[in-house]
Amino acid sequence: MVRMVNPSTNTEKNHPAPWLWTLLWAPLYFAYKGIWLHAIINLIIYTFGGSIIYAFFAGKIIRSHFQKKGFREGKATPPRLPQP
Repeated sequence: MVRMVNPSTNTEKNHPAPWLWTLLWAPLYFAYKGIWLHAIINLIIYTFGGSIIYAFFAGKIIRSHFQKKGFREGKATPPRLPQP
């Protein structure tokens, strides 16, 4: 599972089993996540039957994509209650 947190809004995005979704839905999975470059590359590779190797790198691809957008890896912190 890949968990990414947006530090500015404290929202968490979970990506369970990216390797499995890449094996099942190869280019569509990356397109759904908004990773268009890898969606196109995977479509070309998928056409020739080579998406099994691509599945091993799916988690790292998703992590690096969201880190470039400003996310960090981990869980969201619960909001602090105001002190009386």
